[in-house]
Amino acid sequence: MNIKDLVEEAGHMPTRKAACHGGEYCSPCPFCKDGHDRFLIWPDRRNNNGEHQGGRFSCRVCQKYGDGITFLRELYGLTYLKACEKLKIKPREHQPTLLIKRPYKQPPIALDPPTLWLEKAAAFVNWCHLKLMNNPAALRKIQERGFTTESIIRYKIGFNSGDAKGRDVRRERKDWGLENQLKEDGTFRKLWLPVGFTIPTLNAADVPVKVKIRRTAWKKDDKLPKYVEVSGSKLSPSVYGDTNLQTGLILESEFDALLLQQEVADLVYCIALGGSTKPIDRLTDALLKRTKRILFLPDFDEAGATAWIKWKRQYPYIHQVLTGRGKSGGDAFLEGVNLKEWIKQAIAKIDVNTIKAA
Repeated sequence: MNIKDLVEEAGHMPTRKAACHGGEYCSPCPFCKDGHDRFLIWPDRRNNNGEHQGGRFSCRVCQKYGDGITFLRELYGLTYLKACEKLKIKPREHQPTLLIKRPYKQPPIALDPPTLWLEKAAAFVNWCHLKLMNNPAALRKIQERGFTTESIIRYKIGFNSGDAKGRDVRRERKDWGLENQLKEDGTFRKLWLPVGFTIPTLNAADVPVKVKIRRTAWKKDDKLPKYVEVSGSKLSPSVYGDTNLQTGLILESEFDALLLQQEVADLVYCIALGGSTKPIDRLTDALLKRTKRILFLPDFDEAGATAWIKWKRQYPYIHQVLTGRGKSGGDAFLEGVNLKEWIKQAIAKIDVNTIKAA
């Protein structure tokens, strides 16, 4: 018996979403009694010890998560032994263990790229921005994502059209101030600049310190990534907006973060992780620790659910916020969600709950 069977017993019929971890399913949440796909289920997934305890679950709204044993104990109040009996698994032998307190480990310091890289990146970003502004078809695609012309110019969003034949551009790493890297075949690795939309991260002087490219050639079963971070980019999240504001919003995608900045720049500053599992650097950590409210908007998938657990552990005062529609903030915007009103309501709800808890 597994977590999917238990959810079906609770009166819900999970639907299959993906094939990861032997199958990913979704259903209404048996705990918060609402929604239709907020409860994520992985029947075959094992825990960190390699044990199968009925699979795993996570609700992206009420934040309940765990394995089959946790599900039975929290939903029905079963004892540990009764839950094991229900799942037909052998109970663990309880042995006394010492609690080991791990020392706090500071996040790493993220250094700026080499001077030559900054110069090359600036020239590349400016070139791509001009290409976008002079390409009506590419410009229309960015505008269809909700971006205004003013925002496209402000954030220097661009389009890399490739070489003379429209192919991905590859450059010598040393030409960008980077060390050569030897591949297994004995040749030197090139710096990859694929055809696609360019999303720069600018410093206070408007110089790009990171460049992300959304490949136009990407397809669902592509073995290469959808988003490519140009080698040598600064190893830190992208921070957009006024960091003196009292509310910070953490998202996965740079595109989503920029769109939120366009819509709600007076309410929040945004941090784009560039990937749900990517760590933060020391300056970003210090920024979050001095911010009054931290909001986290995960993508609606397994990675987003896992990331929320990590962030909650690292910043106990963080608040998960959900748009109610779409997989991400950008999707929600395209489905008609008023992002400004949504953020206002989220902040108001947090403040009311904080007062009640005081």
